[in-house]
Order: sequence, then C-alpha cells, then structure tokens
Amino acid sequence: MSATQAALFDEPITAPKSKRPVFSIFTDITCGEACWHAKEEICRCSCGGKNHGVLLENGAEQPIRNAKIDGHRYTLAAVGKRRDIAAQAATLNGAQYRSVDRPTFVVDGTTATEEQFQDARAKGDPRAFVNQYHYQWSETDAGAPARLKYATPPQRDKWPELAAFREDNDAALLWQIVDMPAPPAIKMLDKLTGETASAQCPNDRKAEQLARQN
Repeated sequence: MSATQAALFDEPITAPKSKRPVFSIFTDITCGEACWHAKEEICRCSCGGKNHGVLLENGAEQPIRNAKIDGHRYTLAAVGKRRDIAAQAATLNGAQYRSVDRPTFVVDGTTATEEQFQDARAKGDPRAFVNQYHYQWSETDAGAPARLKYATPPQRDKWPELAAFREDNDAALLWQIVDMPAPPAIKMLDKLTGETASAQCPNDRKAEQLARQN
C-alpha cells in the first residue's frame, strides 16, 4: 500500500477507543453497515476511516452515511420521494451560482466600454444595459452542492433510513457536499445600473421576486 493510497487515523473520530489505528483506502464506496460493523483495520470506503467499526460498541449511534460521487465527498441529508425532496436540493444548489461570465456593456444594441455605458446611463439613455450570463447548479452536475440519486433496490431493502420506502421505486437520496465549491469570482451586476447586484445567488433572486410579489 502506497503512502498516497493510505491514511493513518491515530484517533478515528467515532471509532471505539479500544481499536487499533485504522488505515484508510479512499474509494467511491458508500460508507454503510459493512464499514460500521467492520473488525479489520483497513477501511475501504468513502468515510476515510472515521466510521470504521463504530457500531461494535454497545449503544453507539449510527453515523451519517457518506458517499463519494464524481470525486466529491457527500453526506446523506434526506430521503424521500424525489418530488418531495427536490425543493430541498434546489435550495442547497441555489446558495451560489455555478459560474458567472464577465459582463458585456451594451448601448443602442452595440457592445460598449464601461465608460460609454456609464456616460449613456448618466444621460438617461434607456438603451444602455448590462448583459451577463450566469449558470446555476443542477442536481446532476459533478461537484454540485446537492445531488439527487434514486435509491437502488438493495438500498431500499437494507437501509434503515429507507424503511418506509421498501417498495417505492420513486424513493430518492439527497446528498449534500462536504466541501462547498468556491463561489464565482465574478460578481453579478445590476442590468440597468451596472453596479454590483444585491442578488448574488439564485436563492437571493427568488427572495427578491417573492418580495416584489408581496
């Protein structure tokens, strides 16, 4: 086992105190019962060794499930019918934009410099505006803050969290990322003023729209 493959946890966060140090080989395997009840000293799932053998102690609580999806670490945030937890996923993904393009200043249908835009705006020219593309996270994007996955038949059969969905093909898992991606470095600008917009994420824009409706 190479040094890059293994990590030594001298004091695993939730492992029994009597256990020896745990060696971890990070993989895409979802951390679950096999890891929590494991007696061997090598962990081969996505928890990094912190949950290895935790349920060998009497009274120990089940850890939060974690998984590695498209190279990113996630924890299980919710289970339910996909349509019922889709809004929660959208809120998590709406906390920031995936990316924001540089703004383009437009005057009278022609690309302009920022100075030309500000000059036209100062003169009250209604044909001056800012054009700027932005992109939102989807629950299918690699590295998204939230991922939605349908529960597999083995998961529905065995996971305690899915006890109410044993025969439900619409049962889904909501995974929340552990390390939140960095927000876009480019700020959104107000379309009319060219100043930094008050809404810098989809959730902010939704809140502003609801406020205007009320």
